[in-house]
Amino acid sequence: MLVLRTYDQVSAALADPDLSVVPPPERDSALGWLRSAVCRFSSGAAHARRRALVEAPLRALSPDALRRRASGRSPETAAVEVLAEALGIAVEPAVVLAAARAYLPPVEPTPADDAAVDSLIAALGGTRDEPTAARACVLLQAAASTAALIRNALPYKDFGTPEAVLTETLRHSPPIPVMRRQHLDGTLVELDLVAANRDPAVFTDPETFDVSRPNNHVHLIFGAGLRPCPGDNHALAIAAGVLEGSPR
Repeated sequence: MLVLRTYDQVSAALADPDLSVVPPPERDSALGWLRSAVCRFSSGAAHARRRALVEAPLRALSPDALRRRASGRSPETAAVEVLAEALGIAVEPAVVLAAARAYLPPVEPTPADDAAVDSLIAALGGTRDEPTAARACVLLQAAASTAALIRNALPYKDFGTPEAVLTETLRHSPPIPVMRRQHLDGTLVELDLVAANRDPAVFTDPETFDVSRPNNHVHLIFGAGLRPCPGDNHALAIAAGVLEGSPR
């Protein structure tokens, strides 16, 4: 496996058309079907079509409204609760969080994980098609990552505005430490986001948490290049609402 650690290396990899997402292992299960139908694990025309199905409902959601709804909620469930309510999805947060546990490789799924995905699909109407997969994708990809962002930001919540704290948290203590890609020749490539976002060639005194840092917004946690995150503003709005409503 090739590991990329500098900011320039990781940025270039995210923009490299010869690098694709690593396909997850095939599974004859609900989780296997879901992975095969979402944009997260797709490339080319399939990725564009499935990404559009994710972007459409997100465009209809106001980040400001999500922020207000998130205030006072638990860091662990806020993203799932707020997004499910806004999208009109009746599902218990525990079901989504259980389904999210093994959604992203290399976690090895268990029968309980597959059962949780089955329950989520049932809550979304039970039809195994791309629109259903897209709605599941919105919830699953927000579940663990947004909760981790909030957890990582809470120790610094009094350092500045929620926006400033979250931006520096994404750089300094990212909820997603690595991304993985695969070269055309099959070589696996690991993108070390922690190292890239603390590259001293880009960020002065990179180990220090500094909300006044002038360039912390160029962090790479929401991706860049060919596959940027479609829900970054929504995730940040929910996280900001939780920080604002957390006890001082």
